[in-house]
Amino acid sequence: MTSDCTKTESTKRAHKFADCHVRGWNTGIEIRVITASDGKQVFTVYKTDGSNGSQREEIAEVISQ
Repeated sequence: MTSDCTKTESTKRAHKFADCHVRGWNTGIEIRVITASDGKQVFTVYKTDGSNGSQREEIAEVISQ
């Protein structure tokens, strides 16, 4: 997740984060990854209600480099 100086400005910004949401019927997880201002990657894992529920989220874990 690093910027490439040959890319457009919007593409550069897109490389500073990534999201993934995996949904079971009643439970799911969402993982959000950002590059912090110090250059380290921070992963935040959320427990979600899955496809059957609302979009309620609660932080399950935060992992950083």
